[in-house]
Amino acid sequence: MNKTNYIFQLSEQTQKEITTELKQVFGKDDNENIQLALDSRLCDLSDTIDIEKYL
Repeated sequence: MNKTNYIFQLSEQTQKEITTELKQVFGKDDNENIQLALDSRLCDLSDTIDIEKYL
């Protein structure tokens, strides 16, 4: 997997795992920031979550 891939290009399971991590960081009700993160590239999240396990 390439860290420049967009989140939507990842498997559905990986997307769910990332969403769970983002909810822990932003809070489950912060839908705007979560959606912005999900619309980005994996490398864009490196300062928010640990992306190494998705590479």
